[in-house]
Amino acid sequence: MKDRKKRNIIIGALCSLLVFMGIAYAILSQTLNISGTANMKGNWSVKITNMKLLEANKTGRAENVSNTFTDTTASFEANLWMPGDSIEYEVTVENQGNIDAVLKDIIQTKTNKDKNLKFSNSLIGTEVLTSGSKMSFTMKAEIPEGAETLPEVKESKYEIQLIYIQYNGGEYTPPAQSIGTLAERILADNTAQSDSSIDFSQISSDTNGKGLYYTSTNTEENKTTYYFRGDVTNNYVKFATQTRNKCTYNGKSVAYYDSANKTLEYNPTEAQCLSTNICTNFKYENYGYVVGIDENTETTCSSKGGTITANKATFTSNVAESIIWRIVRINEDGSIRLVTEDPVGSSKYNNNLNDNAYVGYMYGTLGASTYEGTHKNTNNSTIKTYLDNWYNTNLGSYTSYMSTSAGFCNDRSLYDNGEGYGTEWTWYDGYNRESETYKPQFKCPQTNDLFTITTSQHGNKLLTAPIGLLTLDELAYGGGVFSTINNNYYLNDNTFYWTMTPVAFISASDTYGAHLAANDASSYTLQYYSNYSLGVRPVINLSDDVEVVIGDGTKDSPYVVK
Repeated sequence: MKDRKKRNIIIGALCSLLVFMGIAYAILSQTLNISGTANMKGNWSVKITNMKLLEANKTGRAENVSNTFTDTTASFEANLWMPGDSIEYEVTVENQGNIDAVLKDIIQTKTNKDKNLKFSNSLIGTEVLTSGSKMSFTMKAEIPEGAETLPEVKESKYEIQLIYIQYNGGEYTPPAQSIGTLAERILADNTAQSDSSIDFSQISSDTNGKGLYYTSTNTEENKTTYYFRGDVTNNYVKFATQTRNKCTYNGKSVAYYDSANKTLEYNPTEAQCLSTNICTNFKYENYGYVVGIDENTETTCSSKGGTITANKATFTSNVAESIIWRIVRINEDGSIRLVTEDPVGSSKYNNNLNDNAYVGYMYGTLGASTYEGTHKNTNNSTIKTYLDNWYNTNLGSYTSYMSTSAGFCNDRSLYDNGEGYGTEWTWYDGYNRESETYKPQFKCPQTNDLFTITTSQHGNKLLTAPIGLLTLDELAYGGGVFSTINNNYYLNDNTFYWTMTPVAFISASDTYGAHLAANDASSYTLQYYSNYSLGVRPVINLSDDVEVVIGDGTKDSPYVVK
């Protein structure tokens, strides 16, 4: 009886538990429905509300053609006639909404990109445009008083687009405001001089060219180009980045040469870095910095008064660095030619030298019996492949900054004797200009030799990457003379590096080979066999509308591209 009673109690408890679990499950499975209404009360309304000519600020013969504005853009067109002419407009921006705003970006467009025109605005963008407030700024076009030549076209059109975003409080960093195009900054920060008095048979000096010069003689379409010459210190540009291995000693980059002091290893391995001795306390062969040496050059270091310090260099891999460039010139089309401050690596110009074809940046059929067959652009040179790869790795994302028309001259025009094919003894005209007549030129004599990209209106249109090398002519304009020491001009960096100018194909008894011009680490401009491994200093042409946000062109404050 007791057991039956106990069993009934247990069964009852279990039934109660099941009921409870059922209730609990029901509670957990219930759906909660919530509804409501939200109303948008914000009003975003930031716009340009007015634009007017500042008649009192107009100078010279400047005349207004039109000035118009939309909610986000302001533009004007004016006629300027002579140095000293200027015209100015005032633009008003209002925040008519109830949401505070800040300036995110400023986009400037100039339909007339003549080097002799200067456009500017007074936008700062440092202040928050609060609800109900407004601000004004000016837009200006002028031909500076010191302009040496007049614009080819008098009409000047300038447009600004403003992009505002919501301000959410806290610290605000304004957009980098352009201080002008790179070309405008170059002309504003230098007094350009005619090069008519320069003697190109002599190296640059304080009395034979130092600064910014201009010429329209022997240029593309006889248009004006501006170029730097001599020991200039204000033509530095910071643009893009590259990743490479670094070897440093006391905070300075260390360069490594082979036993012949010819091949510079710019991307040393860790083993090279840690095992190579460092020659210090003197300028070794005018290199100007500490130099890595091997056992074959240790005696030379000691004999020059240096000391040997072993295993003190530090190796760091995959270091991302800003690329520092030197401005060579403002090209005839207004684009800006730059060359890297130092070589980025080393390469042979071509792997072989036993044919005239190997003086080509691209070349044709080996052993051909005609000039045309030899210099047909069907094969990439070794150095072109190197440069293309470097460009794609480091500058591929910056293609929109590059000029679509400027090119790179591999001048294979002939001088004096030789036919320019096979193993025929041949001298090329670049050598003649820089060692015989001393008349350098910027014009590329043959269309086939002017390497441009596929979309260009000029040249051979064979490049997929807009990159090349300096020419021997550009070294001459810069201050060099063939086979003459000049250790005091900006294109001499105390390293060996290639130009893309052929010198000769020389054949005598059992010695023969294709020669190209290069800069020698001993401050010479000389000729080297095409299969030598020398430094590579890439050259690019930035578009004429590339803008600068800061800098004065000095090494400590280079122009920084926006």
